[in-house]
Amino acid sequence: MGALESFVEAFDASDAHAAAEPVWRAQARRQARESLLRSGLPTRHTEDWKYTSLRLLEAVDLATTAPTARLSLEALRDAGALLVGSGPRLVFVDGAFDPALSRVNDLPPGVALAPC
Repeated sequence: MGALESFVEAFDASDAHAAAEPVWRAQARRQARESLLRSGLPTRHTEDWKYTSLRLLEAVDLATTAPTARLSLEALRDAGALLVGSGPRLVFVDGAFDPALSRVNDLPPGVALAPC
């Protein structure tokens, strides 16, 4: 399987798990996928990429590098995350807010957490 097919397959797999994402992000993901399919991966003939080789990406198996397990507070501590005190904590995993790892009680006055 080529790099483009591998990217699209990984993209489609991650898209299937994104059911709870905001509408604007789902639309942006679809537009990015369509753009990738239309334009393909950049090459040295693509002006903005002419000095960047993407050959190493062809060796990456995105299906096996995708996360397979949920994070836990223990895993965050093991990775060196600073989890002290009892104040608010916002945790984002791969750019998405993770309410299970976050603590949004007792937000300071005037601070609100709301989906986009």
